Amino acid sequence: LLELLKIMPVSDPLMFAVNPEKIHRATQYHLIAENKTTYQGLLPSLKTTEFSTLIYGSGKKVIQSIELFHDQYPVDAKHIFFYFGDIDREGVSIWHSLTKKIQIHLAMPFYEACLKKQPVSGKDYQKQYKQAQAEFISQFSKEYQIKIDGVFSQGKYYPQEILKSKELQKIWRESDWQTLIYNN
Repeated sequence: LLELLKIMPVSDPLMFAVNPEKIHRATQYHLIAENKTTYQGLLPSLKTTEFSTLIYGSGKKVIQSIELFHDQYPVDAKHIFFYFGDIDREGVSIWHSLTKKIQIHLAMPFYEACLKKQPVSGKDYQKQYKQAQAEFISQFSKEYQIKIDGVFSQGKYYPQEILKSKELQKIWRESDWQTLIYNN
């Protein structure tokens, strides 16, 4: 029936903001923020960062819509992507799915700032993806690996919103993103 109707599945467009001051660079950085609150918190400081775009992940939607990036942003450059999501099973799963589509780095300065806070309870209902979780945790130092593993085993997590807007913006502006690429 689908063949007769000639229905073609399409992804939702990728939602992002552009930093016009950076679109002519040979190497461009792009930050994917999983949640709307984090996206909105970071947006005012986009022009003060080294990033060309701030991408709103909209949870799992970004997994399909990232395929449209080069069509929507046809800028000839080397594109380097960073991801920042909740430190929970779903956020880890989204990151892991993205790694199958694009080369992507964890936005470590944000994650490390989250890990300095107290985790919160909840989200035990989320499905565990053992391979995704193991690969995610392996990106961190031994100290943080133990901490993240303990948090997950206690049924706790770190929401992105644990970092307030001013803190998010400061981390984004002041981190050495180029060094992070070569340390991964």
